[in-house]
Amino acid sequence: MTSLQQVLRGLKIAWFGFVRRVSHKDAHVHKVYWEFIKRTYTPVLIILYIISLGFAMLLFPITIPVLYFMPTIWHTFITIIPVWALYFAEMYNPVSSDKLFLASIHSIDTTLAHKFEQEADAYSRQPLSWCTWIRSTIWEQVYFASCIVACFLLSFIPILGHLLSYCIYTYMISKMLSWRLLDVYLNNISHWNEKTQNKFMYDNSMIMLGFCIPYVALTSVPILGPLLLGYAKASIADLVYEVFYATPRDIESGKVW
Repeated sequence: MTSLQQVLRGLKIAWFGFVRRVSHKDAHVHKVYWEFIKRTYTPVLIILYIISLGFAMLLFPITIPVLYFMPTIWHTFITIIPVWALYFAEMYNPVSSDKLFLASIHSIDTTLAHKFEQEADAYSRQPLSWCTWIRSTIWEQVYFASCIVACFLLSFIPILGHLLSYCIYTYMISKMLSWRLLDVYLNNISHWNEKTQNKFMYDNSMIMLGFCIPYVALTSVPILGPLLLGYAKASIADLVYEVFYATPRDIESGKVW
């Protein structure tokens, strides 16, 4: 399968997974989803928006020139804040995120869900220590900042520079989002070490890129978009099942796409 085919497959899974989660009649999935949104994700999202607005007002004399020379910077922060919220929400309450993923898997395949639940129970997650959390956050934000600087420098190149900077930014934010979405599967179910996780993400980077692009675009929609990002946490179960666990019989029966 070529890279383009993998990206298109990821897009297809994202779309049908979103439709399945929105229209699914499983009351338990919707209950777990709204618990995650109301009690974990939304409070963190609001706090980050308030902090960002506070910094913008505090640094107002600097903000205006930055917006003048980098008019796309507002889009950068609008799309990155919901992803940050997802990250901090998982740090704050990892169990809530785990429940959403497991509930979604249960609606697809109960046998696999029970297996995942046993694995999760055997490694009951706790919030990361402050040292681990700070180290992980610093490295991730250094990577993010370096990409922002690269995009800024590329934007000075007429026409092509803007296109390249947008593509690089979209890829970067999609990569960050893919790690956040697969955190439950990688850490709490598979229990892989860092090297194995990196190889897994590299091997499936194009599928994950296709899956994440629609949700990255969704974060640009004010208010509603970031709230619907929670469906990405639920829909990632469809990708995990279809790509790694679906059988030929599932494909023939139309259980997967």
